[in-house]
Amino acid sequence: NSHSFIVPKNQSLVSSKNIFYTANVLSNRSPQLSSSLFIDIGYDDFSADYEYKNMIVVDFNGNLVGRVINESISSNGSLVQLINDVNSRVIVDKRGVLNSTALLVPFNSSRFELIGSNNYKMKVGDTLFTSYKSDIYSKNIPVCKVVSVDKLDKNTGFKKINVEPLADFKNLEYVFVIESNFENSRVKY
Repeated sequence: NSHSFIVPKNQSLVSSKNIFYTANVLSNRSPQLSSSLFIDIGYDDFSADYEYKNMIVVDFNGNLVGRVINESISSNGSLVQLINDVNSRVIVDKRGVLNSTALLVPFNSSRFELIGSNNYKMKVGDTLFTSYKSDIYSKNIPVCKVVSVDKLDKNTGFKKINVEPLADFKNLEYVFVIESNFENSRVKY
């Protein structure tokens, strides 16, 4: 038996407890109309205790795409909730900068806003990563790039920051699924 591991290009999520899978994207409806996609691997492919783990989905560059919805896994396929879903909750931060966390909120299929009081350190061109404060995603997965920063709103004291995702949802043919032992809210009985 020979084993080979495919690691997302130029990115590594190092943990002896993570398992990486490659998956073909079977249906990727228009990202303008859909905030999910279907992949060709399911519970027959995952580990025995996959349902107690976070199933993180990244593109071939290691950029965050979304997560597998555990309730939607069949024997040979899974539904992936994209980060542009209105119900998606991705907490991002500027890597290495204290107090720079914000919540990613979809504005449309390719633009997002950041909400949070700690976004004042973010500038146009910054790449933002999943935060250590997330209960779903491992930290330091690339998510988005800051495309505009509006002036401080006098009423709220916050800047309006627009970002665009690094993953190209329109052209996904295959993805990597990371089965992560990262702690989450599920309880094993």
